[in-house]
Amino acid sequence: MCNGRVPTNRLVGFLSGNFSENTWRDEYLGVNAKVTNGKRRVPNGLTFQGSWAEWPVGDMGQTVPYYFTNNEFALVATVSIHEVPKEDSSPVPLIGVRMNDTSSTVLFGLSYTHEKKWLAIPGKSAASRFVDGWEPNETYQVLLQMDYDYWTIVVDKEEIDHKSYDKNLFNSHRISHF
Repeated sequence: MCNGRVPTNRLVGFLSGNFSENTWRDEYLGVNAKVTNGKRRVPNGLTFQGSWAEWPVGDMGQTVPYYFTNNEFALVATVSIHEVPKEDSSPVPLIGVRMNDTSSTVLFGLSYTHEKKWLAIPGKSAASRFVDGWEPNETYQVLLQMDYDYWTIVVDKEEIDHKSYDKNLFNSHRISHF
């Protein structure tokens, strides 16, 4: 589903078409993702219907090859939403970053609504806003980025959310998975 050339400068992991049973293999031989009910429906990726994948970047016991995700990362995904959620439904989570606390808190991420709008997760920040723009079966490039000061969410080069975060979150917990 990737369109065009895949950037490789500083790339440390790449999930594409290497999938079998419940494992989505990292092309860079780093950390594989665990898939629940995913199906291969596109040449270089998977289709998820009522299912999900977890990429355990910080949840591997003593071996944590992607520890840097607690300081800085950029996660890019090509996504397509195949049907509009029911009218009375809550925003549907699409992609996010989770903590290793007891509630598996979503630090930040992206959801979509039945009104065909994007919404940042959590949608509590003053900068967070519903953004028009998704259509069923269209593909979108989604970027979740964390640097030393900010979390940023971008869809097809349009910023959905950009906010500073409390670094004290990482005093007792770490990022467990995407």
